[in-house]
This record gives sequence, C-alpha cells and structure tokens, in this order.
Amino acid sequence: MQAALGRGFLVPRSGTEILASVATLACKSVNKQLKERTLGIVGFLIGGCLPTISFFYGIVIRMYFRDHDPPHFHAAYGEHEALVSIQGAVILNGKLPARTARLVKDWAMARQAQLRDNGQRARAGEPLERIAGLDAD
Repeated sequence: MQAALGRGFLVPRSGTEILASVATLACKSVNKQLKERTLGIVGFLIGGCLPTISFFYGIVIRMYFRDHDPPHFHAAYGEHEALVSIQGAVILNGKLPARTARLVKDWAMARQAQLRDNGQRARAGEPLERIAGLDAD
C-alpha cells in the first residue's frame, strides 16, 4: 500500500507503515536528544536507530545512523532481511526472496544519488530523507 500525503507528512495506510512511522519518530527523538546532549559515540552506541527511508510492496528500507562501511541500507520483507550495498545494489549479508531481491535492486539502482545523499546524512547524524518506492512511479 502507498502512503498518502497529508499536511506535508506521509500518512501511513497499513499497520506495517504505522509501525515504521512510529519507529522513525522514536529514532528522530532519540537522535535529537543525543545531539542536544552531545554524547558523541557513546550516545550513538546507546541510541543508534534504523529509520525507515522507503516502503513499497511490503518491503521496508532502512538506514542506520553512522553505520560501518561499505555504504549500505537494510531491506526487510516478512521474516527476510538483507544488508544491501548502495553501489551496485549487491546483497552483502542476509537473504531476500528472489523477486524481492530484484525489486530492491531495481529500486536502488534507480535511486543511487538519493541513497548516496542519505548515506552522507546518516554518517553526519543528520535527518534522513524519505525516498519514493517503486509503487510511487
């Protein structure tokens, strides 16, 4: 299901999107508090979050703040999860069903610049931008 735009915010239409939105808001709150307290790496270790940057066809795309190299994102579908490189959209760890892996790769290859920008924001501890899913095209 696709999220609707309401008053400048993404309004979730499914239970999974609602949970993803709540988790993203919690992460933003934690990261804001950590920035205000200037806890640096200790704060990150205590409050590292995985904000949702995209949701399409039941696939949830997330990205950690200040994560390890190589630049990557996390894709989850049902009980399956994979760590996927931004460059080339190669699965680095984990496993996704074949169709899901193809959709994730198609999505990532079409949005390389946006993913790289979000990767830079994440490394800097800045808020991440939502990226349109394949179902928005």
